[in-house]
Amino acid sequence: LPPEIEERAEPGQLVTIPIRSQIKYGIIRRLKPDSATPPERLKKLTGIVFDVPLISKKELAFLDDIASLYQASLGLVVKSALLPLQKKKLAELVLPEKMEETARAPQKPTVSIYRSEKEKAAYLEKVSDVPGQLLILVPEIRDIKKLYALLSPEKQTRTILVSSELPPKNYSTAWQALWRKEKTIVIGTRQALFLPWKDLTNIIIDDEGNPSYKSTDMAPRFHTRDVALLLSQHFGALLHLLAPVLSPETYYFATKKIYNAAGQLLPEPPANLHITSLLAEHRSGNRALIGNDVEEAVTATRTGTILFLCHRRGTMTYVGCSDCGQILSCPSCSQPLTYYQKKNQLECRRCRYQSTMVISCPHCQSISLFMGGHGTEAAVHELKKLLPGDPRPILQIDRDEKAPTLPEAGDAIIVGTSLALRYVDWEKVKLVVDLDSDLPLSIPEYKAAEEAWHELWTILYHAPRTASLYVQTEHAEHPFFQFFHNPAGWYENELSGRQRFGYPPFRYILKLFRPASSAALAMRAAEELQDLLYQLTKNNSDVTIAPIQAPMPALQRGRYWKILIVKLAYSHYKKNSRSILMHVPSEWKVDPNPNSLLTV
Repeated sequence: LPPEIEERAEPGQLVTIPIRSQIKYGIIRRLKPDSATPPERLKKLTGIVFDVPLISKKELAFLDDIASLYQASLGLVVKSALLPLQKKKLAELVLPEKMEETARAPQKPTVSIYRSEKEKAAYLEKVSDVPGQLLILVPEIRDIKKLYALLSPEKQTRTILVSSELPPKNYSTAWQALWRKEKTIVIGTRQALFLPWKDLTNIIIDDEGNPSYKSTDMAPRFHTRDVALLLSQHFGALLHLLAPVLSPETYYFATKKIYNAAGQLLPEPPANLHITSLLAEHRSGNRALIGNDVEEAVTATRTGTILFLCHRRGTMTYVGCSDCGQILSCPSCSQPLTYYQKKNQLECRRCRYQSTMVISCPHCQSISLFMGGHGTEAAVHELKKLLPGDPRPILQIDRDEKAPTLPEAGDAIIVGTSLALRYVDWEKVKLVVDLDSDLPLSIPEYKAAEEAWHELWTILYHAPRTASLYVQTEHAEHPFFQFFHNPAGWYENELSGRQRFGYPPFRYILKLFRPASSAALAMRAAEELQDLLYQLTKNNSDVTIAPIQAPMPALQRGRYWKILIVKLAYSHYKKNSRSILMHVPSEWKVDPNPNSLLTV
């Protein structure tokens, strides 16, 4: 600090610093007069851009927490909380005098479910009447305008909409409006967490159990719910967890009084849900994709929209050899290849590898090939045979097809993966069919049942009360189906399994994973890290290190991967997480509180 700016300097200020031959922007993290660095190695700050700190002490503490808990660069995290740093724009920026921050004690989150958009709108209206700033988080960009429409016209004039699609100029305007307290309500995706809050009193997470809240593609891989809880603690804001159906973690914390329950925690059992068993039909030789009960319901629904949910793309989801038993797989990632009848082609769903359909087994040259598993393309083919002459268009919606243009007037028959749910005009829906409900439940992931549960309850929430939902299964005895008319039983069963294996909400999980050029190198690196973590935590009963495992598939993007799972007791999970991550080599990727244990 040069003498001429020493008296003005304080944490959170935007300053200019010399880096090599250039002048860069920086944020003062803290002032530390007694530096151990020799004076000749120190460089002087070249100036303070604004005397008013751009980032408050509360924000700095919050961002510091994010960086250390998610093993992310603090500079990267701080940059995400700033407006675009453009010299010309900064010169035009006029900031008010320093504002005093309101000190509030942390509060218990409150949990509530809603059964209709009307109930949700009433809750939003009540919370938005509270003085101070309100942050409303939604899982996906497309949800922002839907929620905005639920606010009263007066509240809409005080609202900012924020997402990753917001152009830099508009984001800068929104950032300044919130900094000056000109706007009091923000509706946005996870990016909105890092805005310059000055008087944050309430945070609402809508559809809190939605899997889209978890960031998986790049660091920091945080769950929006976890970061919103940190934000609420640093600012003393009240966190509201809302949904038509709660996640098991939130349900558990609410029933154990760790969170406050505002009303009922369980959805009402559905009246028009039909679980149809395919087992008897398959035993009699009927292996059709559409069972008899569903066929009758479909042929009887001559008007309105019908939605068919199919969890795989393509025609048949795998091709195998009857003689040698081999399943045709991708040469890059070992994933089973999907057959597309339209193109007479095999394709990998993961890495998009393509090849012409073979006439003999590449392993033993046998011509005894078989196919299994039905995809969206097969479902469309079956429906065209089942409904000849039906005037409604049959639309296929998945990642292989472009987003369709739904008919503005009239109805449609929609066949799609979960992606289709965002395009459906729910008011027109009369029938929903889950064609292959067993598939999501067969995935060996601890959240597989939770995500399937959330998806079906989301459909029940959006579909009209007069619509029927048919769920086809070969395993009607599975707890997932047995407890659908008893939601409390499903939560108890799900939580019992998680407690047995030490999964959330009973343990906090760190997933560590890294690639290598060979399977042997990947295993060696994993064993070295495992030994290091064993030594670090051998006297800490709050930490459990699971055996090394490979993802599915182990070979991805031409690299071999290994995964280490670390389970932490919630009592000191922040402290233990920090002490572990500071010793993890930089080539390891970190996924705290992951949705998946076996993917990278």
